[in-house]
Amino acid sequence: MELQGRTFSILGDSISTYLGYSNNTSYNTAIGGNAVAYSPSKMHVSQTWWYRLISCDGMRLCVNNSFSGACVGPSAEPGANTYLDRCLHLENDTLHCAPDLIFVFMGANDYKNGDYPVGEFLPNSEPPSGRFACYYYRMIEKVKAKFPRARICLLSVLPNRFTERTRQDTEGRILKTYNAAIEEIGHCFGADFIDLQHLTGITYRNCEQYYFDKLHPTAAGMERIYTYVSLYLHSI
Repeated sequence: MELQGRTFSILGDSISTYLGYSNNTSYNTAIGGNAVAYSPSKMHVSQTWWYRLISCDGMRLCVNNSFSGACVGPSAEPGANTYLDRCLHLENDTLHCAPDLIFVFMGANDYKNGDYPVGEFLPNSEPPSGRFACYYYRMIEKVKAKFPRARICLLSVLPNRFTERTRQDTEGRILKTYNAAIEEIGHCFGADFIDLQHLTGITYRNCEQYYFDKLHPTAAGMERIYTYVSLYLHSI
């Protein structure tokens, strides 16, 4: 795929946030006040995985709708619920443009919190049944309906060491069920799936080399994410 000049939007959690970008009401009033995890005190914006697509591949940012603490399913964080409403705000109001590509980089908080199991997605059931896969399915269904011309790229959840539950998941078996659900849902909607869990080489055992805390990538972690996203896009 030729990336030069293509517009992209992000539907993400804290890993894709940056002060002044993911909460910038100048291009979409619906995302004002989004909580952020990244700012100049942590790293320069040019080091984020998504900004590298701009500086290295010539893409153009449409909207970065990322929210620190965001879950795909219900969340205690005000405004962080994604499948109900946030997934619809991916167009640039100022430029009056919709994205050519939509990156969905979600699920880390659902996995980290472990509030509900993966379960199965049930395409014909309403409302969602309290399972991650069902919320994720609804989210992509809404994105696809509103942006039918956009190419949707689903990024897998990366390993983290944030909670006791995930510390016990040393072989990534629980995480694999989350990412398998994301991949299967992608097939349902003709979306691309980028398996960062396996491509990046970031694992439960070495992730602290690539994270500031136990969850948020450093510049080295961002570089790995960018590399495999870019390689995938250039290969299709």
